[in-house]
Amino acid sequence: MTESTTRGMSPARREVYIRLLPWLATGLALISAGSLLSRIVNPLPVTAYSTMTLALWYGGLVGAAAVCMWWRSALIRRSTVPVSLSKQPVPAPEGPSHDNGSPTYPAPTAIVEAPDHPFLARVRSVLPETVVVPNTGLDIDSADECQQFVLQTTTPGEFATARMQEFIYEKVTKSVGGKWSLKVLTERDMLQFNRKARFPGAIAPPIPDRVAQSKADALDIYPSYRVRLGVDALGEVLEIDPSKFPHTLIVGGTGSGKSVFIRGVIIELARAAGWQIGLGDGKTTDYESMNGENNIIAVSQSAADHVRLARLFVDELHARQLDAKTRKRQRLADPFQRPPMMLLLDEFATMRSHVESTYGKDGLRKFVEDLKELTRVGREFKIHVVIATQEVYRETIDGQLLGNIGLRISLGVPADKTIREAFPDQLRTEATRIGGTISSNDRGRGIALLTDETAGVNKAVEFQSFYGYSPGESKPPPPPLVDAWAAFRARVSDRIPKLYPRVWWKVEDPEYGTDIDELYALAPVLLDGARGAPDPEAFIYDPLHEDYLGNEEAGASRPPLPDLSELATGTTFNFVPAAPPHPSRHSTDDDSDGYGYDDRDDFGVDHQFGGGRAEDRSDDESDLPEPAPSTSAPEWADPFAGQPSSTERDTTPPPEAEIVDQAAKKIVRHGHVNI
Repeated sequence: MTESTTRGMSPARREVYIRLLPWLATGLALISAGSLLSRIVNPLPVTAYSTMTLALWYGGLVGAAAVCMWWRSALIRRSTVPVSLSKQPVPAPEGPSHDNGSPTYPAPTAIVEAPDHPFLARVRSVLPETVVVPNTGLDIDSADECQQFVLQTTTPGEFATARMQEFIYEKVTKSVGGKWSLKVLTERDMLQFNRKARFPGAIAPPIPDRVAQSKADALDIYPSYRVRLGVDALGEVLEIDPSKFPHTLIVGGTGSGKSVFIRGVIIELARAAGWQIGLGDGKTTDYESMNGENNIIAVSQSAADHVRLARLFVDELHARQLDAKTRKRQRLADPFQRPPMMLLLDEFATMRSHVESTYGKDGLRKFVEDLKELTRVGREFKIHVVIATQEVYRETIDGQLLGNIGLRISLGVPADKTIREAFPDQLRTEATRIGGTISSNDRGRGIALLTDETAGVNKAVEFQSFYGYSPGESKPPPPPLVDAWAAFRARVSDRIPKLYPRVWWKVEDPEYGTDIDELYALAPVLLDGARGAPDPEAFIYDPLHEDYLGNEEAGASRPPLPDLSELATGTTFNFVPAAPPHPSRHSTDDDSDGYGYDDRDDFGVDHQFGGGRAEDRSDDESDLPEPAPSTSAPEWADPFAGQPSSTERDTTPPPEAEIVDQAAKKIVRHGHVNI
């Protein structure tokens, strides 16, 4: 076949040949192999066929297969367009349009090509013969730079496949350089290119119009509440209606700005709107400073607590279903009168791994089933789930759970695996195109993918996420945001009242949760009273209180290993747990907030924006008077009675680990560490 014949062939016929020839070659090869195998298994008499006949037969089959593959390679090599592997043209997704009010194109009677221009010459140099640059939609600014241009094909339907769109986009953008957005006008056989505007840097979120001061306010705000993610390329705020996209997946690796985005945008704006929020802290330290903040009802930091927190939300879902049924029987106007809730699980891959290692595959299945139920029916009852992770794997988030999540956000440079596993098929091409324009220096830059099959919504939007203030944020704001953060703190965060009591479960000892069914059987308990202050009756169930019965093991509460400069100060580091204080010895420090924390950091500094509570719970009790000796002293007075002094224990191996009785072991587990 000559080159002229190949070029004269229509794209549709060429694609048919290219698709069929490999199948024909494969069929010939299979016939040859099958015939040869049958002769080996059932040898025929030598006189049946001559050697020459067999050689011609097999040689002809192999040669025909080789000709088919050569013909296909020639068609591809001499073609200027890619081969679509789809059986039918797939309509292109209606992706984001950053066209600055692009014009509507009337049906042209004839294509009028754009005038000569150096920029357009580079575009034309990489286009197939069937694609031209029309004069329609051309925008060249006063600096003689092209801001917008359109490509049109003379072959109807040539731009209908995503593969062809991607082929043209890559050819053009590599030729002209810069970052361009693409709008597909399938019905007009056009591709519109717009030069992308430069995104702004750090942006503070808008200050909400209202801060909920009661449950009634939270219910009133909810219908108009929007999750404000950031701004798009046109500088417009990207808002998401949680009633349409109730559940969210956030993917972002190190340096993507994921943590800042979650704290300052997702959590803080929901707190201001009066939502009840439960936080699953997969790293166990990311949300310690949020523990006890208003409207944060619980923070889980272990596998047992993650599982129990998820079941707490499932139980609340069931309670709300029953409440709605009761109200409907009473013919009330609105049966759904409970405030919105959010279950946020951060570092989900790590969390999932911990749950599986603790409870096995059956326990993990129960945990995931709870999340599936929440994402399947939670929308109607104002229960929303946010899952955040660094990477997406099929083993991390299974297909059914992922399918229940309509809003998926990728922050930073998206990995190929993220696009392949987390994004819908019809948006992968657009997501890949947008992701190719994001660099590792674009912190907080992301892609929001919105999928709602019932509403027919499938689109991908690039955005710059907000950089918002959070009470637990320890890093200072960027200089341009200092005033904005101060205003947000004064007008929003500091005005958020405590609307809901904190919740935990009736833990009896540090070994709780070893059996998942027993864990589920633990009853919830309210940790705060009617006025929002910690309830003294619930101190033993409060993980923020020193009397908490579920305190971690003593070995996990020792001080960090010292460095040489700390040793030079003469401080003695005793790694043996000391006796716990008597329950009546509660701190009366004026700086205490009632939970054993104060608002200053480890150096006594009260950060302007940090507001995080120090993690040191005043464990050093060396200034407390020693109890008087008594033969009837309670167990908590000194579990090391009769053992070597503390000075001797610093320099000799502690023998008490072998001889202390079981009761003393339990007391040691609740002990503090003296430094």
